[in-house]
Formats: sequence, structure tokens, C-alpha cells
Amino acid sequence: MDRIGHQLNQVRGNIYSAVIRSIKQSGNRDEEDWNIHASEISTFCPRKYLLCKKYNIPFHAKRSEYMPLGTAVTFQIGQAMEEFFVRSMKANSNITTLFAYKCPKCGEIYHLTNTQAKKCPKCKTNLEKRQMHLQYEVIDNVYINGHPDLIMKMGSISPKFFIYELKSIKPDEFDILTKPLLAHEYQIKTYLWLVSKLKKYHKQKYGIDSSLGYVVYIKKTYDRDPIKIYPVDLDDRFKNEIEDAVAQLRGEKPAERICNSINSLMARDCPVAKYCFA
Repeated sequence: MDRIGHQLNQVRGNIYSAVIRSIKQSGNRDEEDWNIHASEISTFCPRKYLLCKKYNIPFHAKRSEYMPLGTAVTFQIGQAMEEFFVRSMKANSNITTLFAYKCPKCGEIYHLTNTQAKKCPKCKTNLEKRQMHLQYEVIDNVYINGHPDLIMKMGSISPKFFIYELKSIKPDEFDILTKPLLAHEYQIKTYLWLVSKLKKYHKQKYGIDSSLGYVVYIKKTYDRDPIKIYPVDLDDRFKNEIEDAVAQLRGEKPAERICNSINSLMARDCPVAKYCFA
């Protein structure tokens, strides 16, 4: 191989490594994390969770070390589009966004809007912006967690804050969308349920609507209208489902098997299927 070809391979390798490293650093879930995340509620199995705990098997699978470069770049494009959307909303004077802000010096967390000062009231240090963190403790030190992409209100529409979840999506999938995908619908419903579980003081303080949220789909290519928005409400059926799962985790009800057989689709990828059907 000539010198130029060798250099090009080195450049390509460095770019590939940088892209993959960036993805791993952004939201890679730790195997030792035993919390339950809003994004996994649509397929969550309390029985699997309890068996993983019993046999000390990680509940969250480790992200694969290998990812095709095309997939990695597409992932980054989608993430950049979502970040652009958030920045655009924050910059709009007619829209008020709500975020969590942490003081790097004293560790205090404040929930502030984009119209409020961003210095710690105690030590006057500049605050660091974080996503709003919603959580509900189900058993000791184990939480159902949620980090909504956007919590905002539009003064001309409603004085309340509403939750928005942003999803970038491939063009062919975007074009056929007529309603939110089930996993995304459950994710928004979990956020709403978590808001409904806030203490009365916090609900009044933040003014976040716990009955209605929105999924916003952004098309990953040029389009005259690259956004679709779907409302999602917190219905009684979902509340019963999630509260039933909590009761199973707490041992208040038997943990039911959700797979029909060890050969069912979910059971094939389940790390505790052999224990579940033993």
C-alpha cells in the first residue's frame, strides 16, 4: 500500500473511532444500572427483572462494541437534529422551556425556565443545564426514571408546561407514520405517570400537565414538512399496567410470565428465560 493510501486508512480509522466513542459517551447504559427507564417500559417484564436480580445477571444489556459506520453516522445525524430542535425552541421568545440546572460547586439542582437567571443563588456559580429528571422509587434505591427531551409552554396556547419527546426517524418510516410508535407512546405515558406521582407542591410549582404530552417525529432528510406531532394522553389502562408492574416488583402480587413459551420472540433474547420456564 502506498503512503497516501496508508494515511487515508489512518484518517478513516480515527474518524470511525471518534464517532463510535461519541455515541458510547452519550447515554450508554451501564450494565450495573438497576433502574427502570421510560424508554423500556413498552417491553418491561417484572418477572425478568426479579430473576435477573435473583441470579445476579445484568438487567441492561451492554451496547455492542461493533457498529457499522453508516449506522453510527445516521445516529449522530438524528441526535444533532433533535439538539437543533431543542435550541430552536429555547431561542423562541414566545416559548418558555423548563430544564434542570445543577451547580457544579455546591451540587444543588434547580428547575428553571429559559427566562430566569442561571447562577446559583447560594454561591453565585454559573449553573450547568441538565435534562429534567423525573423518578419514582419502586423498591429500595431502584427507580422508574425519565428524562423528557423538552418541557415547554406556549403562552398563546396554554399557561401549562407540556412534555415533548423528540424522535428522529428514517424517511421511509416517517412517510407511513399515522400515529406514534408503541414504544414512544409508552415512553411519553411513563413521563406523564411520573409527573402525576410528584408531590402536590412540586406539581403546583412546575405546572407540568400530567394528562397530555406530545411525540415529535423529525424526518432525517430534506422535506417541505419534516415534522409530525402526535398527542398522547395518560389513560387508565396504562396507569393500571404500570402500577400492576410496580406491585409485582414490590412482591405485592405474583410476577407473571408474559411469554407464552421459551421459543417466543422475547424469550429468545431473554437472559433469564431458562430460569423463567424451569
